[in-house]
Amino acid sequence: MGLMFREGLPDGHGMLFLYEEPRQLSFWMKNTVIPLSLAYINKRGEIVQFEDMQPGTLAEHCSVAPVPHALEVRQGWFRENDIQVGDLVDFGSLYDTYP
Repeated sequence: MGLMFREGLPDGHGMLFLYEEPRQLSFWMKNTVIPLSLAYINKRGEIVQFEDMQPGTLAEHCSVAPVPHALEVRQGWFRENDIQVGDLVDFGSLYDTYP
């Protein structure tokens, strides 16, 4: 369900999608009322693409290449925090508990 049906999203919070293997990912905004920004992240933790997504739309936001991760946050958060394509995401000890 992702962030569908939520009416708010605290600053600095979001939803991280983790897949075991890279794949072509696609997201839409059906039943989502919060404008979101999406980062596609490759297996090295590098942000390879951003997408801004508008509430309630059925437009598909596809990754340009297979990736294993996607991160949704409040729209504009990446810009406000000077996060750019090519920046690295530090997953810390996340992979210690990830299957």
